[in-house]
This record gives sequence, C-alpha cells and structure tokens, in this order.
Amino acid sequence: MMIFKKNIGFILLALLAFLGLCAEFVLMLIEQHINGIDIAQFSISQLIQHWQIIIPVWLIVSILVILLSKRLCSFNVFEPHSTPSGWQLILGVVLPVIFAVVLSIISGGPGFVRTFKAASSTFFTLQYVYYLLEMLLSGLIISLSQQAITVFSGKQNMFPWGGLILGLTWGLGHYITKGDVFIALIAFVLAIFFGLIYNLTGRDLKKAWPLMYLVFACFG
Repeated sequence: MMIFKKNIGFILLALLAFLGLCAEFVLMLIEQHINGIDIAQFSISQLIQHWQIIIPVWLIVSILVILLSKRLCSFNVFEPHSTPSGWQLILGVVLPVIFAVVLSIISGGPGFVRTFKAASSTFFTLQYVYYLLEMLLSGLIISLSQQAITVFSGKQNMFPWGGLILGLTWGLGHYITKGDVFIALIAFVLAIFFGLIYNLTGRDLKKAWPLMYLVFACFG
C-alpha cells in the first residue's frame, strides 16, 4: 500500500508539472482571442508580454513541484538517485555536447547566438529564461515519471521511461500548439534523448537540467 501511495504521488507530481506546461496553451488561447491572430503572427512586443506572464507561472509551478516532491515523497530531484559508472557519466556529458554542436552546425550557428544578434536584450533574456523553465518542467516530468516506474517495478533500468512519458505529453503539446507533426516528432525525439541523459548522469536533475538546456538553447 505504501509503494502504491508513493507511486501515485510521483505520478500526480509529474502530472502537475505537465499541467504547468499546459498553462501556456490556455494563455495562448486567451491571447489569440484578444489579439485576433495566431501566436505565430505575434509581434515582438506581444511575445514579450506572453513570456512575462508565463515565466512567473512556470517558476511557481516548478518550485511547488520540487517542494511537494520533497515533502510528500521524500524525493529530492536535485540529488543523484543512481550511481552511474564512469563511462556512463562521461557519455551523459559528451552526448549532449555533441548533439548541441551538430544542431548548431545544421542550423547555421547556435540558436542563442543567432537570437542574441537579431533581437533586443529584453527579447533575448526573456526567451532564454522561458526555455530554462521549460527545460526544468520537462526535467521534472522525466525525473518523477522515471521514479514512478522504478517504485512500481521495484528495480532500476537504463530505459528512459521518463523521457518516453515526456515525449508523449510534451510532443502532443507541441502538436496541439504548433499544429505541425514534424515539430511534435522532434519534441518526442528530444524528450527520449533527455530521458537518456537523465539516466546516464545518475538520475540527478542538477546535472541533467543544464545539459538539456544546452541542447535546447542551441536548437531554439
């Protein structure tokens, strides 16, 4: 019964993190109704206003999930929950760096460099704080989902269950908001990759989150 309750706790907290991401979809619907245009047509000032609203929401949800995870499940997402071998840890760091470099080459340079050159400092700062929190919420979904599977099965394995669950939710969210199957597929692949990185770095979000952010910042 205790395992069941703890497992449900991890699932509910992962769901809360996902609902935090979904809050942006609700905000987009409201903004599109008020502005009378699709978010893809938003001006720079409208995008800035969008980020100014969603960033505090995501920050509050992230802090809430982290605190509740500690209090209700005795689970600190910023501590290691497995002991990776030396090669696993090296692979967990090297793979995202290589991935980020490849994405930068394909895209004609790192995304954050291109944005910095083309946009105002306010636009750049808000966009990459937005990405930072998106990766934190995504990491929380990975971490809590992976732990839920571990508690349920009674054993740890390297399969990125957390990444798979993020891919199904985050990927679906991208399809709903963007209406593009290709973008949703990219989100799904990235989620699986992030789940793998999380496992390779000792299931420690303190290590995985910056690496996820590096890849996403180069891609975005």
